[in-house]
Amino acid sequence: MRSTRSWSRCARRCRRSRTLSGLVYAIGREGDHIRIVYTLTSMGCPLGSVIERDIGDALADVAGVASVEAELVFEPHWSPEKMSDEAKFLFGVYG
Repeated sequence: MRSTRSWSRCARRCRRSRTLSGLVYAIGREGDHIRIVYTLTSMGCPLGSVIERDIGDALADVAGVASVEAELVFEPHWSPEKMSDEAKFLFGVYG
């Protein structure tokens, strides 16, 4: 059974997450297809498969979404400067 969560609510949550961590570079929608372009903090990040699974899981029960494409990229490289001030504070980047 699919949830009645709306795409706009989910997109707002994803965009907020993107501004915090800087890991999501783009979110797009074409009809019922969602495409998310994201990166990892490093090529050897052990959470890579978890993040990809979580992207699909987060959108799986959104009404009006039939398919999700999560594209992992390494250009541009991620750096702590991409994090929001709030995320830097939460992760202790300010020292």
